[in-house]
Amino acid sequence: MKPLSLTIPKPCSEKWNSFTPTPTGGFCSSCCKVVTDFTTMRDEQIITYLSNSSQHVCGRFRPNQLKIYADAPSLNIRPGFTLMRAGMIGLFILLVSKPGNARMLHEKQKTEITTGQNQQVDECSVPNTTSIIRGIIRDKYDHSPILGVNVIIKGTQIGTMANVDGLFELRADFKEGDVLVFSFIGYETKEYVVPKSIGKVLEIDIELYMDITVLGEVAVNHVYQNPPSGMKGIWHKIKELF
Repeated sequence: MKPLSLTIPKPCSEKWNSFTPTPTGGFCSSCCKVVTDFTTMRDEQIITYLSNSSQHVCGRFRPNQLKIYADAPSLNIRPGFTLMRAGMIGLFILLVSKPGNARMLHEKQKTEITTGQNQQVDECSVPNTTSIIRGIIRDKYDHSPILGVNVIIKGTQIGTMANVDGLFELRADFKEGDVLVFSFIGYETKEYVVPKSIGKVLEIDIELYMDITVLGEVAVNHVYQNPPSGMKGIWHKIKELF
């Protein structure tokens, strides 16, 4: 597959939250079209969907999804040439490789970075009026931890910040109905209501939605590539034989 460039030349000003939910996204009553939600798809899923679509597609994307998608490796296998191909590749590697000194690579020890907020809590050392709410904050789409999210008890100055692993811990005299506010640039602010009884320690998982999305008709363009030269050109021609 040739490299593809995905763009939205004329972004739509409609609000995603106003669309009627559908199995693949949302229905826009203004233009009477179904807008496909690509924000939860992986790169290969996006390309497969657009490649199999026979009509213009309106979509919702994260900004980092509007990009050039590089060549995808071909899945077509020609068994008759398997042995020959392996031999030519081995010969090529033998000719271009240089001898080097062997050395043992020692596995690097993992270094855990914490802010001191997520250490094990000795419940006996916590005052009777104090409870602890702790947990992890993740991106809703790829479930990766989010560093630096602000966690504040609404209406107060009491708060903390998520560490490099998306972990947070907040100690306070929590009462039923207190609200934790999770905020970070580029994400929608989320509120969590403290339940009636949390005990000494309450662990929660929080997922934040990306606040920046782009709506509109997708333009799919092939990207021109200059043919490789030199040794890369030779290797490219060898790959084309198979």
